[in-house]
Amino acid sequence: LTYLDCSHNALTGLDVTSNTLLTFLNNSTNAITNLDVSANTALEILFCYQNNLTTLDLSQNTALAELHCGSNQLTSLNISVNTALTYVYCAYNSITSLDLSQNTALLDFDCSFNVTLTSLNVQNGNNTSLTSFLVIGVPLLTCIQVDNVSYMNTNWASNVDPQAQFRRYTGGGHVRRLDRRRLGGRLLPQRIDPGRGLHRVDARLGAAVHDEAAPDHEVAERRGPHD
Repeated sequence: LTYLDCSHNALTGLDVTSNTLLTFLNNSTNAITNLDVSANTALEILFCYQNNLTTLDLSQNTALAELHCGSNQLTSLNISVNTALTYVYCAYNSITSLDLSQNTALLDFDCSFNVTLTSLNVQNGNNTSLTSFLVIGVPLLTCIQVDNVSYMNTNWASNVDPQAQFRRYTGGGHVRRLDRRRLGGRLLPQRIDPGRGLHRVDARLGAAVHDEAAPDHEVAERRGPHD
């Protein structure tokens, strides 16, 4: 058996541990509370959305290319070994942190309405290949780690909650941000010295206009309230 579709039933459980040749599994829209796919190492496409899953272990599914696990009760999702993934839909869960830095083939991504999400890393070296990117309904998320801040602001800012800022980790010894404000439409440079906080001086006004503490080793661009 390589293809199994048992979606839209009233299933509360599903055992596919003996179906080791499965490449396609769709068990969506059921009431399944536990799904063991550890033996399905050939699995390429998994639809398991709209169930009652609280955990999902994909550590053995390295061939997985599409993951549709939205509308469950997941609090975490580890897909660091699933480097073949091109599509990830994990919206409407309770995930707190997502790291897609190893998912270099990623094209389509939606983690919307994970209202507990506080950390998102999509700095995988391939952001310019994204064809869909949606991160809305995530009120606690303030930072999205990306490859190129300007590119993401240009192409995907409208698909992200307004409080979330694109940032890039550089691994250097300081933080540099660009803050776009309505001061003549200019980008105002900001400098952060480690341990001293952030300082920006507007030469036109001749005064410091922003000062805050910030973590080391990141680069960011902040979108102003009217951008």
